[in-house]
Amino acid sequence: MVSGRTSKRAARGMAKVFLLAAIAGSLPVGCSPGQVHANGSLVAAPAGSLSVYQLAERLGMQVVDVTIMMATLRDSHDTVVIYAEPGSLAYVNGRVLAAPRGGVMAVDDILFVPQDYEPAIRSALRMPSTPPPPPPLPSMPPPGREPPPTRQAVGRLGTVVIDAGHGGQDPGTISVYGVREKTIVLDVAQTVAERLIQSGVDVRLTRDGDEFIPLEGRAEIANRCRAALFVSIHADSAPRNRAASGFTVYTNRTPSRGSIAAADAVIGDLSSAGGDSRGRHEANYRVLVGASCPAILVEIGFLSNAREAANLGNQGYRDRLAAAIAAGVLDYLARR
Repeated sequence: MVSGRTSKRAARGMAKVFLLAAIAGSLPVGCSPGQVHANGSLVAAPAGSLSVYQLAERLGMQVVDVTIMMATLRDSHDTVVIYAEPGSLAYVNGRVLAAPRGGVMAVDDILFVPQDYEPAIRSALRMPSTPPPPPPLPSMPPPGREPPPTRQAVGRLGTVVIDAGHGGQDPGTISVYGVREKTIVLDVAQTVAERLIQSGVDVRLTRDGDEFIPLEGRAEIANRCRAALFVSIHADSAPRNRAASGFTVYTNRTPSRGSIAAADAVIGDLSSAGGDSRGRHEANYRVLVGASCPAILVEIGFLSNAREAANLGNQGYRDRLAAAIAAGVLDYLARR
């Protein structure tokens, strides 16, 4: 884990050098929607299921232990233990649930449960949790009188983990100009982190340089620090449709209300900054189903599109995108 409170100046300088010097060195393995990538970023989750991390988020609990055979979820009042097939079942505070049973299985090393486990477990908790109603929107001050965000006002809302996709031996997709996704998204992620820190948010970066972080390790960083939000930043590619353009924000296929709210906030601010929105989409990216907090994945544009690739190679354009993503995160934190 890399603390976002350390200076980013040196790392940003390195990122800019890499960006100018980057050349195509391998075939794209990037983030085209609707396909299983070579890096295993999409998980073929069973229909109508939740990962144990998603289940924990919905129940307001934390995953404290997990293997492909069992998972333990815990909060200050309750402990839930779930066992996989064969004979899959769940225990709540040491008592077995009579129903449902079965259907718990590991897919790509992630444990999934049928969705009907959630209400059954919820009703058996000592302190039954219910999804909170959406808070009312805060009243906005007149134009020109907006108070600056303070560390006390925003920082108390929790930690945000910013994930720059790919890195190290995994370059991501390669732009039509030979620039690598891993370099572009690192620069954007660092700028997002800087802006959030300036607004008093506690930030963690999954990587702060050109290093490879396994997919399962990225969400685990958010889980360990009990993040309020996980944001993964990528760039898209559609080699068979080079006219494809715009940004996309993904949630998992069974998103929580927090994930949807965060996605909508980021979409709104990116659109206000002049971005061409492709809207919110759903996909079981490994980093999303592995996070036990609201989680989104932002595809900032298509490196297979000549115009967008040129824009993403421009520092000013990347800074504008980063400012919009940071603004969306702040909007979400203020309203959650």
